[in-house]
Amino acid sequence: MSKQHALIAFIATIFSSISLANDFYPFTIPWDHVDPFPFDLSVPAQSRGQVQVDGEQFVYEDGQRARFWGVGIGSSSYFPPKNKKDAKALVNKLSKYGFNFVRFTGLEIKKFNVYQHWYKTGVINAELMDGLDYFIFELKQAGIAYSLTLNESSNKGNLIEGLNKNLHKSKWKKYKFVQLFDPRMRDIVKAWHIDFLSHANKYTGLSYAEDPDHIYMTVVGEDSIFKGYYEKDSEELSKANIRTLEKMFNAYLLKKYQTDEALKASWGGVLSSGLSLSESLSSGTVEFSLADQIDGISKNKAKDIAQFLYEIDLNYVKEIKSAIRSAGFKGPLAMTNGWYGWGNMRINAEEGDFIDMHGYFEHPIRSNYRGEYTELITNKSHLSKPDAKKSIERRRAFGRNFYKFYGSAIEGKPLFLSEWNHGGWSEYTYEGPVILTAYAALQGFPGMVIHTLTSHGKDFKKEFGERSLAASNNPVFMSLSPSLSQAYRLGYISESKTTNIGTVAVDENDFWKQVLQQKIKVPATLPDMDFGTNFVAKARIRFIGEKQKNGVITTAKGRYLSDTKEIDWQYSPSKEARLEVKAEKFKALIGPAKTKEVDLEGIKVQLDEHAAITVIALDDRPIADSESIFITSVSSYKNSSQQRDLLSRHGAYRDVIRITDVGQAPVMLKRVSGRVSLQVDNGNDIKIDAIMLDGALKPLTYTLSSDKTGSNILEFDLGKEDSPWIWVQLTRSF
Repeated sequence: MSKQHALIAFIATIFSSISLANDFYPFTIPWDHVDPFPFDLSVPAQSRGQVQVDGEQFVYEDGQRARFWGVGIGSSSYFPPKNKKDAKALVNKLSKYGFNFVRFTGLEIKKFNVYQHWYKTGVINAELMDGLDYFIFELKQAGIAYSLTLNESSNKGNLIEGLNKNLHKSKWKKYKFVQLFDPRMRDIVKAWHIDFLSHANKYTGLSYAEDPDHIYMTVVGEDSIFKGYYEKDSEELSKANIRTLEKMFNAYLLKKYQTDEALKASWGGVLSSGLSLSESLSSGTVEFSLADQIDGISKNKAKDIAQFLYEIDLNYVKEIKSAIRSAGFKGPLAMTNGWYGWGNMRINAEEGDFIDMHGYFEHPIRSNYRGEYTELITNKSHLSKPDAKKSIERRRAFGRNFYKFYGSAIEGKPLFLSEWNHGGWSEYTYEGPVILTAYAALQGFPGMVIHTLTSHGKDFKKEFGERSLAASNNPVFMSLSPSLSQAYRLGYISESKTTNIGTVAVDENDFWKQVLQQKIKVPATLPDMDFGTNFVAKARIRFIGEKQKNGVITTAKGRYLSDTKEIDWQYSPSKEARLEVKAEKFKALIGPAKTKEVDLEGIKVQLDEHAAITVIALDDRPIADSESIFITSVSSYKNSSQQRDLLSRHGAYRDVIRITDVGQAPVMLKRVSGRVSLQVDNGNDIKIDAIMLDGALKPLTYTLSSDKTGSNILEFDLGKEDSPWIWVQLTRSF
């Protein structure tokens, strides 16, 4: 290489480094960031009584609707905080960023030690509970409600001598499924709930059963015997598990049929793949066929197996539910919070006061890199055209969440989204928060909870996340949270007044046929519902009834437009896909790079890169009339020195990002450039500031011009300061 060429290459490298540095800027949000804004976005600090269910809504005792913008927090060596000042500071931060709800998980783990001490002594230890008690006291002081998850980890089974494990690879799930049919574990779980809920918080003076700010409970976390049976064709059930289930199955059949003759009349004989010559009810030798055999047995035997599994789930949740109520808890109860097929979902609807569900836009794939935990990120946009008939990669990328959600939105029941996230190291991490907020508001769901606050088991004070689901270390989500919380909780995005019904089955026999056909697969479609129903109007499920003629929603090609006219999802062509929210007091745009100017009705936006921008009125007025407007623009982020490589294929996925080094602080936020314009009355009293991370205001330059109608147009640029936040103050003439 000549000296001239070497010099050119060196200069190019320097300019490349400068460009990269300008693309990202340091934006590490402190764990105790209690005064981020010059205005107050926190929830009013008041308790409004026990929440109850009214139709498909949560309501307070005074009848006013309750909506919750929440975050999940797992117990660990670091949480609950041991220092009361730390507890107060963390609660204050949550309040300032718009959270009015916390879902506590991991309360049975060894590091918290309350369950282990209770199991050995029969006593809920007040000293071990002190940190949680005080943190909840501070939550109540700040007007933040909560939920306690007491039956999430099946590891409680480790303490029960002789309890048979399953074959699940995860050590955390060795007693999943087993806990549902083992009477010893069931009795222990009942006693655990009663004793924990009876514990009196010394700071509030209330037990956890009687505290009205303890909003709801879920009977069992992410568990169903249907999952154990159908997952990998029953491969996660051990031989001991299967022997127990076979014994229970024979007892179930004996009670139902009483004689071999009656059973054979239903199932048929050997030629019908029913009852064989060696099988008998009286001797308890009827085979319990596993999932990989289900297609080769008689239809009625398959139906009996499905109904037997149904009875296991049903009996379990009934008993735990009864224990929770006997402890005095009066809030709404859900049965479980995962998708495990129509059989389990029907139990959730019939026994639960509401439906609790989890769903992730980009849940990282756990992997191993050089002997250490790492994450694989599929890094796909969720805005492109849906097609359930194509690859699993396309289905997952576009809307697997929504297939699950509309299959869980049961007619007449509230649907609470208690776990969601969009993996932070995806370049599209800005999409999920805006899409889901708009969707949940349109559907009228009472709550959505991002999971989880910190990296699993890590210090909540850490300046950077070691996992992509650490919400507090994700500056994209945290920057959006204040405006999205306001829009969602205050109902700025309208709820649809139209409900379209998808029917699972025409009668009971058809229902069990659907249970057997669907297994635990997330429903890709229903005969009288299409994907677009989710974003055009309310979409609800009815288990049995006549098929609905009005269930299919048609919209303009390549577009879903809500019946409220506020949500406009233009999903095709895929390179130009975008979602617009055009409510009176809240606007949003998520979409591709180099967008043309988009009119959000009252404000116009042009973006230079794929990103999200939200606009909200702080004075409860329409944007067109507001004198105080808060704007947030974000794209992606990464930790400093984070290393990643690209895998051409991983299973069903292509072009997967592998994190090889999570990096360190400071966290770097991608700069979003573009332009905003809005109509103003005059050029007087206009103030536009970037809100910096330390709370300082930095004035931004702007221009005033007249359009063809003679109206005054205010314009300013995005991305001029190292902050995603802009505050516009102006005077209107009324």
